[in-house]
Amino acid sequence: MIQIQPLSRCTWEESLALWNEAFSGYFVDVSMTMEAFVGKWSRESLSPDHSLVAVADGKLVGLVCSGIRTVNGKKMAWNGGTAVVPAWRGKGVGRKLMEETLALYEREGVELATLEAIAANQAAIRLYERLGYRIVDRLSYYQSTEPLRLIEAEPSVYRIDRVVPAQVASLPFYSAEVPWQEQWFCLRDGEAWVVADSRGDVLGYALGRREFDERGRLRRAVLYQVEIAPGRIDEQAFFLSLLEAAWGPATDICERIVANWPSAKCMGVEIFNRLGMRTAIEQVWMMKEIGANK
Repeated sequence: MIQIQPLSRCTWEESLALWNEAFSGYFVDVSMTMEAFVGKWSRESLSPDHSLVAVADGKLVGLVCSGIRTVNGKKMAWNGGTAVVPAWRGKGVGRKLMEETLALYEREGVELATLEAIAANQAAIRLYERLGYRIVDRLSYYQSTEPLRLIEAEPSVYRIDRVVPAQVASLPFYSAEVPWQEQWFCLRDGEAWVVADSRGDVLGYALGRREFDERGRLRRAVLYQVEIAPGRIDEQAFFLSLLEAAWGPATDICERIVANWPSAKCMGVEIFNRLGMRTAIEQVWMMKEIGANK
């Protein structure tokens, strides 16, 4: 018999061991050390009280990791990982976990449930669709370890300032219509850049995270969002200026990543392709309206 219980009843050691076993043989390697695992929960606003594990024959056999937060006045939930250990796959564990997770969301007053799934993971996508989720966009994870191709653009006469991610949340054109991990609240150790005119009016922003080597050189730069105020005819120049602020000059050598870029944001897709970046992973972005909103 399969029992479902809160992940908060498990120790960190038990939770990590379950995560690594349940995601073994996955499409990408998401195994973690304890330091990385604890960091994920804090950084991504995941909640052990809102996450569930499956128990069978006295053993942990599956989990769903969730976070709940109010974004732009709407209570949202994010599924940050669903997996079942190999010996229990195909036995209904994943479905039971997801059904109990959705029931938990409804009890908590969640209005919108979201998740991302690897595009090639058709079995998981079919399960989510049977439970009422729908695909709202496709997401690409771009990557490059080489100098980027140069794109000619008019030089920007506007200044770019570095700010903390929370500061962009109040901008009238801040985009809350992005996957959970790309939201400002998941970037407590990240950075933000804004482009402003001479009056100080912000015309665009970027969100990212940078890592440096022991000599202080940029080793890795991850981009999460770039948004330009609507109606700007010079939006490409702003976009490229913000990219340079987040990534450094295109000729510099470091690992550059764009995380979960929605296909609906066409200008970004075009620019990343022109820069010579490759698509490393493709995902689908799924949503389900809950309660009175469905």
